[in-house]
Formats: sequence, C-alpha cells, structure tokens
Amino acid sequence: MTILERLGKIKIIEIIFHFFFHRMKLRFFIDGFLHLFPVIKRIPESGTFYRCRYLESIFVADEFFNRKLYHNGVPENTITFVDLGCNIGLFIALIVHITKQRDLRGLAIDANKDMINETNWIIKKNELKEIYAIHGLVGTQNSNDSEEFYINPSNLASSKYPIYEPGVPEVKGWKKTVVPKINLEDQWKKHFGDIPCDLLKIDIEGSEKDFLVPMNPFVQRVEAILIEWHTWIISFKQVKDILYEYGFVLENILEDRGVRGVAFFTRKQINN
Repeated sequence: MTILERLGKIKIIEIIFHFFFHRMKLRFFIDGFLHLFPVIKRIPESGTFYRCRYLESIFVADEFFNRKLYHNGVPENTITFVDLGCNIGLFIALIVHITKQRDLRGLAIDANKDMINETNWIIKKNELKEIYAIHGLVGTQNSNDSEEFYINPSNLASSKYPIYEPGVPEVKGWKKTVVPKINLEDQWKKHFGDIPCDLLKIDIEGSEKDFLVPMNPFVQRVEAILIEWHTWIISFKQVKDILYEYGFVLENILEDRGVRGVAFFTRKQINN
C-alpha cells in the first residue's frame, strides 16, 4: 500500500487537504509550481509517458499506475475506445501501458479546454496517431449547439451540475462557461466509420444521467463500459438498470466509496 493510498483512506486527511489546498489557496501556488516544473513519468514496462501539472492529478496517477485501481477495467485486447471526461489524459496512458499498443483508435472528450491541452500532450508524447482530443460536452438533451458547464477550482470536479459531493468541504469558485455540445455517434463515424468500440470509459461528474438515455446509438456499438457513478446525481442501481437494458452485465465493482464508485460492465453473451 502506497503512502498516498494510506492517506486516501483517512477521512480527516481529505478534509484537511481540502481546507489547506483550496480554502487557504495553497493549491494555487502548488499548481503554479507544477506548471513550471511538471511531474513527467515514463513507465519502464511499456515506455508510456504521462505528465502531471495539477496537484490532484498526482493522486489520480497513483491510483492508475501504483494502486492499479482500474487495471481490471481495461481488457488487454482493447484497440478502440472512448474516454468521456478524459481530464489530463491519464486513462489514455493507462490503456497504452496495459495493451502495449500504439495503434489504438479512440476519442478523448472533456468540457474543460485546459484538460484537452493536457490530453494532447500525452497523445503527442506517446505518438498516438489515431486518438483525437475533443473539447465539448456529451450527455445533454437540449436542442442547442452549446451547453452551460461549470469549471471547479479542482480540475477533477468540473461538471454540468455545480453540486458538491456529499461530505466534501465546499470550495467557492465555480466558473460558468458555455461549451460545444458533442454528438458522440457523429464524431465516432467521422473519425472511424462504423466499427465497434471496444471500451467506453465514463467519468463525467453526474452527466452520465443524461448520456445513458434509452436508444443512445453510440452505446449500442460498445462492448465494455468502465463507469464512475455519482449518487448525488444518479444512483448505482439506476446506472446498472439502464446498462442492463442496453445488454450489459456487471463484471466487477472496482471501487465503492458510498456516494460514488467505479464499476466495469461487459456486453452479455446471448446463447444460441
């Protein structure tokens, strides 16, 4: 168990973290330092590079590459994928690391333009020719070409819904923006035609409620889904029931923190 993992299991540490690094604005100075002197890592086993220029991203990288929290949610034969809520692109680096492939084909989407810039660094550094980072929002049912989105001081918490996770100290400073609305099915066909998607990762801070609607054509071309759910927006039971209607079964719950968690689903096989 890593030091970061030990600290992550202690609730008081999380509260202290939020107080000092958000309310006392220490994260502003730390992030400024990391932008000048980013943490750049190369994973020896696969030669995969990733970069962290935000304090929170260091904790996420520890979950991905040291604790291996999401390893059981990435099939080794993954070639095509979509990363909804790509943040700084660490999940892309994880897929490259697990599959040892550079001919991956995928889309990475985030409504925070700064995160798209970070993701493009990982794409370029790892020489991934057919992965495209797109700025915009999925999971919106309005008829407009754009949608309101709220940037949080923490780069991990930006959302269409400016609602704080229960039990986590609130940090003032939601910034309302307007972002393009993304039709995922159209984007997929534009770049890859009518091929299946091996893996869909969904971490969109509550917008899974709006994305996982009946008859979403893109979900019907997906073989496996790795999803983070947020119970203050949509319950895990609701997520599971919706995915069951799409033909998916639960394979594993990778993390369950009560109010949120991560689960892996695969398309159920139909016996002839």
